[in-house]
Amino acid sequence: DGIAVHYSPPSVHAATATGLFDPNNQLRNWQTNLTNVGRIIQQLHLQFDFIHEDQMTAGALADYRVLILPWSSAISEAEAQAIREFVAAGGTVIADSYCGVRDDHGHARPMLDDLFGIRPPLDPPELAHATLTVDREARTALGVPEIVPVASGVAAIELDGGDDGGHIGDAPALIVNEVGAGRAIFLNCSFSNYM
Repeated sequence: DGIAVHYSPPSVHAATATGLFDPNNQLRNWQTNLTNVGRIIQQLHLQFDFIHEDQMTAGALADYRVLILPWSSAISEAEAQAIREFVAAGGTVIADSYCGVRDDHGHARPMLDDLFGIRPPLDPPELAHATLTVDREARTALGVPEIVPVASGVAAIELDGGDDGGHIGDAPALIVNEVGAGRAIFLNCSFSNYM
């Protein structure tokens, strides 16, 4: 169905180092979040492929319409460039609350903030049970419900060109940034509590 889900070994290591691969805490478990993203796609009766850095940098993103970055916290320069080119050429990228905050060596560094039109802190998200409230315009444009149960992101996120289409409390939580012929969607939340 033209959907690629990023699988990132550096992000697994970053999640472990930052306490987001806790087997005893569903909200703080990288694997649970990734699995739930896959479940959501399958429950929408869609199919997806996993994609790795080597495939992305070799041009494989051209075969997809949507790229999903679930807790892809550690992104290399080459991956970031491939993602930017994918969006500029008309693709849609969707990321959740802990994306592109480190390079592929684990150093804290914003890698995709310009693409998403945000300035988030580089710290892990708060990850408490929360409700994403989607604005009417975003509901119409994206075809999503008004209320979505999620795990919260970071309260201190700032917009830097992206348009906010939803909130968790006072924090922007559904940020859309039109880039070239495509768009980048940053969800300041995650789905580690989906099940």
